[in-house]
Amino acid sequence: MTIVCNRDCFNCIYEDCIDNAIDSDEIRQAAERDRMFARRTPKQLKDRECYLRTREKRIASSKRYRDANKEALAERQRVYRREHRDLVNERQRAYYRKTREKALAARGTPEAKAKAKTCNQAYREANREKIAAQQKAYREANKEKIRQYQQEYRKRKKEEAQRADQRQDSGTL
Repeated sequence: MTIVCNRDCFNCIYEDCIDNAIDSDEIRQAAERDRMFARRTPKQLKDRECYLRTREKRIASSKRYRDANKEALAERQRVYRREHRDLVNERQRAYYRKTREKALAARGTPEAKAKAKTCNQAYREANREKIAAQQKAYREANKEKIRQYQQEYRKRKKEEAQRADQRQDSGTL
């Protein structure tokens, strides 16, 4: 008869271990226990204190660098995004898929709609001349395209009105 270990060492029915083999799960569990109960050495504690003590200084230094090199950092980011466009787009799509429901729920609340409306109105007021100039430049650049769209729109509406009149006339006969 072969004795089989049930791997429940704390409630083992044998006085001495009958299974001397260690598998990967046990090694992983032992490592997790060691990390959980590990104590920090004085050097680790000192390093942590130093990190916390100089944190504000490092943050301020980083902010000064970003402010001083704003254009260079923005250009570097533009170049990276241009060179890795597919990767950036895939990351954005993945993030959107992950947070889509939450974003849609937040966007649909009356508070969010009111806030968006006031933000849009404030932006339009602050940038009235800029927006007007952009619209004028677009209209000048796309004059023919706009005229063609307007003609098609008028023609379509005229045909719809004629069909509605025909339906009304045929219904009264």
